[in-house]
Amino acid sequence: MFGAEMSGRTENLTTVFNCPGTELEPVPTPRSSIFTDRPHSYALNGAPTGTLRGGDFNNAMNYGFPIGSLGTPTQTVAVYETSFYYGSGTHYHEQYGLMNHNQGSNFLFWDGHVRRMAYDAVPESSHIFWVGAPH
Repeated sequence: MFGAEMSGRTENLTTVFNCPGTELEPVPTPRSSIFTDRPHSYALNGAPTGTLRGGDFNNAMNYGFPIGSLGTPTQTVAVYETSFYYGSGTHYHEQYGLMNHNQGSNFLFWDGHVRRMAYDAVPESSHIFWVGAPH
């Protein structure tokens, strides 16, 4: 299960899912409204799992899914920079997003590649970018 223990700090334990830049100077996205004094560095994008489970977003972190059920793994985000351990487009833009890399964020896609994107280039509600187009 993906959770706080994997993605951030738990009892001062720093994990591989924790970027040193977040600890030194966390930079929230322009519209972030929720920020903590112990931010995480990365979030698992729960939108694909929640959608494939019929809208069960509350438990999306507890379940996996066959990668083949994503129609666009090269264009759909798996993990991205944020101060909370799970999320979606709304979480990135309006609540917990981080821009620690030259006013941009790093995004890991389901096919394994990583891309740095400026805040304005990150879609807010793109079905393909955040959810993935099911086959």
